[in-house]
Order: sequence, then C-alpha cells, then structure tokens
Amino acid sequence: MKNILVPIDGSRPSHNALQHAIDIVNVYNAELTIVNITNADAVLDSFDVFEDMTDEKVKDLTQLAKDKSGYVLEKAMEAVPENLMVHTVQLVSTPEIGILSEADKCDADLIVMGRRGSHSLSEQLLGSASTYVLAHAKCPVLLAHN
Repeated sequence: MKNILVPIDGSRPSHNALQHAIDIVNVYNAELTIVNITNADAVLDSFDVFEDMTDEKVKDLTQLAKDKSGYVLEKAMEAVPENLMVHTVQLVSTPEIGILSEADKCDADLIVMGRRGSHSLSEQLLGSASTYVLAHAKCPVLLAHN
C-alpha cells in the first residue's frame, strides 16, 4: 500500500476518517493524500438567477471556495504528524466525482472516508457520496463511523 486518499470536508466523520487513515499510513509507511472538494452544485446554487452571474461574482465565489477549502485543509493538517508524507488537493467538483478523479490521479490504493446519512435509505446508512464511491471506486474503500 503506497498511497491513501482521504476526502475532508471539515465534518466530524471526515476527521474520524483522517485519524483512521493516519493509523494505516503509519503501518504501511504510505503517503497520504488529503483532498477537499468544494461542491460545484453548491457554488452554482449561490446564484439567485444565472443572469446575475457576472465575472466579478464568479471571481468572488471562486475565492470564497478556495479560502474555505484552504481552511479545511489547514485544520486537517493540524492532526497529521510531521513525519508523514502528505499531499493536499483542492478541487471544485461534485464530491463523489472529485473523490474518484483524485483517486485515479494519485493512484490511490485505498480511500478512507467518513460516512453521513442523507435522503434515501442507502444514503441514510452511508451517505450519497459514500454510496457512489463504494460502487465506482477502482480501489478498496474504508468508511469511518462517527
């Protein structure tokens, strides 16, 4: 096992996933890739109407998303021991697509992610991004409980 990917969104479940990933990285002397994904749908939803989408608003939202993502990654890095090899990645995407894309890009051997409930029964049990990643990932996926 050479590289472990952990999606972080600042939530308690993602923090728990990071802790599990750190333990695994230590055992295998692997590298850790921490990714924060700003949900593209949420960015688009922040516009009342598309006619209001000016270049300035797009720049402002992009900067806001980068700032928030940077803060989440910074807080995550506080939990990572200094001796670990860590890569951080900021993406604007839908979470599940961003996770799978980054897993392919960094050739992840394992994805460790938190799980949260959402709408449908499977989403309530796992979370919509978790459900999608489990079904489509090319590598094993470990879901961390609260």
